[in-house]
This record gives sequence, structure tokens and C-alpha cells, in this order.
Amino acid sequence: MKKWSFTVSAMASVFVLALSPASASETLERELQLSYSSPTLVQRNQARVSQLDVDAFLDARVPENQRATVLQSAERIGQILESLLLIEDFHHLAHEAGLLDESVVQARLYAAATRELRSIYQERYRAQTELESYDTQARELFLTQSERFVHPATVSFDHFLVPDESDRSEAEEMRAILAAYERLSGGASMAEASASMQNDAGLAARADVLERVAPSDLVPQVASTLSISEAGVWSDPVRSRLGWHLVRLTAQHEGEAMTWEEARSVAVNMARERHLTLALERLLRELTDGSAVFAEGAIAELRARYGLEGSRMEEDSVSAGPAIPEAD
Repeated sequence: MKKWSFTVSAMASVFVLALSPASASETLERELQLSYSSPTLVQRNQARVSQLDVDAFLDARVPENQRATVLQSAERIGQILESLLLIEDFHHLAHEAGLLDESVVQARLYAAATRELRSIYQERYRAQTELESYDTQARELFLTQSERFVHPATVSFDHFLVPDESDRSEAEEMRAILAAYERLSGGASMAEASASMQNDAGLAARADVLERVAPSDLVPQVASTLSISEAGVWSDPVRSRLGWHLVRLTAQHEGEAMTWEEARSVAVNMARERHLTLALERLLRELTDGSAVFAEGAIAELRARYGLEGSRMEEDSVSAGPAIPEAD
């Protein structure tokens, strides 16, 4: 059985919620006790990992629909167990170093546990709040916000590429693409430019006529060049990780409206997220409805703990604002 128990004591100089000024001067006692029993799966020296340890890892890190795939891989199971054993190793080192005797360490562990509980509660709250179907809300979104359900704009263009080759210098490739640019700009076809390059420099080129391609599917340098290109004119050579490119825009196509069948899955996801986000916002408003009552001298004492006695701040000017986002 694994057990974890500690008590945190902190003077209520830090503000507390929903307390009268008289009771705010009392010492705040926090206690967290955790224990569970589970069969041991693996042991290395003092470190042991149980079935529940693995369950907790999977519950926190791996989506439910992917767990079977993860557990089919002996390599992944080994990686998980090794990671958990290493965590246990550090757990024992921390115990031996007496870290759990330090009040600040206890407070950090308590805060970590309560943050995790918040995340778990929010996950459960979302699951309990979710509707069986969002088809009605999705259909309403599709009809009232049709501008959100449009296929991306696309481009059609001619593409000439001198790919990177390990046995060719960059100077050789640059001379070849400049020669191809001169030929294409002079009216030669891509086939003629490609054949000339093969004959003159021994370099192979790719020539493609591409239709209705989304810019997001192109390497950034080509997408950027096409966005400022004049139709029917070959661009200057542009370099990417693939090699040297020449492009000639032939058409720009506006995004077309999706049919309901095309948009349905997107609209359902949007409706679900909107519903769950609004539900969570209502819960947060309920939890934060009320004023924070500060213990007498709380702000001054807090600042003094960090060497700021010389700076003056009126306590009635301090209020509990929006929560500070936590780092990932």
C-alpha cells in the first residue's frame, strides 16, 4: 500500500475567501492524506510500480481510445514502467533528503495535488455536461454562420523544380535554375526547359501543372511567392528545403461554401465546444461570485516577507483579480 500524508500550516496573512475580518487572523491548517493498494508490477531496488500507478499514468497522459494501442507495444510498456520507476527513485531520494519536512515543499505538493484535482474535476464536469447529440445546435450554426463553413481558397499554377541533390553543389543548381528561368520567361515550355537542363548541366527537373491546391499544402516559400504573383508570369527563383522553384500562377479560386454533409462534423465539434465552454464559464462565475476578505495587515506582511517594507501599498486597493495563467 502506498501512503502519502502531510499537514500544511500557514499564517493567514495571505488573503482568504469568505471569511470575516475577525476569523481571518486565524492560522490556516491544510491536510492531505492519500493511500491506495495495488499489486506490484515491477521493482528495482527500493522503487516499485503498481498496477494503479500505470492506470494513473494512462488516465492522465493517454486518451482512452489510444490506450489499447499503447499497451500492444512492449517497447512503450517498458518506457512507461521505466519512467514510473525513475519517479519513484526520486521520491525516495527526496524522502532521504528530508524535503517533506520543509513547509514550503509541503505547500507546493498540496498545491500540485489541488491543481490536479481541479483538472480531473473539469474533465468529469465536461463529461457530465455533454449532451447526447449536438445535431440541432450544429445545424443552427451552419445556417446562421455560413461564413465559417467554407472550403479554403486554392490556386492553380505551373511548377518547375530543381531538387536538391547531394552530389551537386548549390552553385551548380543556382546556375541551372537561372538558365531555366531565362528559357521559360522567353517562352519555352517546361518540357523544353527541363530537356535543356538535362543536356547542359546533367540535372533533372520536375515540371508539374497543379490545379486547385490549398496554399497550406505548399512549402511556405512557394505559398508566399504565389500570394504576390501576377497571373501568367514566371516568378523569380525561390529556394526551399526541397530545392529551387519557379512558379507561374494560372488561376486563383475563391473558397466554396461547404454542403451540410461536408460541414456536419466540423459544426458538431464547434457546437459541442461552445456548449461546454459556456457551461464551464458559468461554473467559474458561480465559484468567483463574492468578495475576497483580507486579514488585517495581510498585504504589508506579504510584501515584508520579500523585502519590500519600504514600498507602501494600501490594502483596500488590492483585490483578487483574474487567475494568473499557469505555465505548461
